[in-house]
Amino acid sequence: MRLKVSPDAVRSLAAPAIRLLAASWRVRTVHEERWLPLYRARRPHVFLLWHEVLLPLLWQHRRQGIAIVVSEAREGQYLADFARSIGYRAVRGSSSRGAARALLGAVRELREGRAVAFTPDGPRGPRRELKPGVVAAAQRGRAVVVPIHAQASRAWRLHSWDRFM
Repeated sequence: MRLKVSPDAVRSLAAPAIRLLAASWRVRTVHEERWLPLYRARRPHVFLLWHEVLLPLLWQHRRQGIAIVVSEAREGQYLADFARSIGYRAVRGSSSRGAARALLGAVRELREGRAVAFTPDGPRGPRRELKPGVVAAAQRGRAVVVPIHAQASRAWRLHSWDRFM
């Protein structure tokens, strides 16, 4: 999908729209005790989440200083800018573009004791298929892998490869 909108326009429109949408969510977190001690102790860990649930999880874990791996494609710039605006650190690169750079950036973040979030099936799929870069980053960064997920009783989903929620 090619967006022909300026990054400034996306930044100024997306954040309020997402805040409004997120205000309608009722969130219940389960099994937080499994990863929260890692985060508080600044032990390196990799959050593993499917691309389809990126938005609710990005919002839920905002302002925690987590690094997120974002595609180097133009559309990735929109996500990187938005993620930074809500407290994330952006590591650019993906399996299809800039993979080595993404891996090195993620490992650097992990070795500094930060959490790094990956969508191992992004940016193009196939849906819910793990790509090897996540495992390599976790191994090289001596990090624990923490799978996280979101689900909704009712949700709008895009008609995209991942059924983005």
